[in-house]
Amino acid sequence: MEGFSLQDIVDMFRFGEHAHELHQSLLTLGMLIIVAKLAEGVFRRLRLNSIIAYAATGMLLGPVMELTG
Repeated sequence: MEGFSLQDIVDMFRFGEHAHELHQSLLTLGMLIIVAKLAEGVFRRLRLNSIIAYAATGMLLGPVMELTG
């Protein structure tokens, strides 16, 4: 039985034509998570609710990273 190569899987799901958008989306999501976790640490140090850190990160970085459009 012959297995699939990585290129066969990429071709099967047609990731090639959307690779740039996928890469940008993952990079943006990762950056949002990192900034939110850093903000959470600051908010906890100030004895504030950490959920506010995630909301503030989304409100501040969302438009900057063009997540709303």
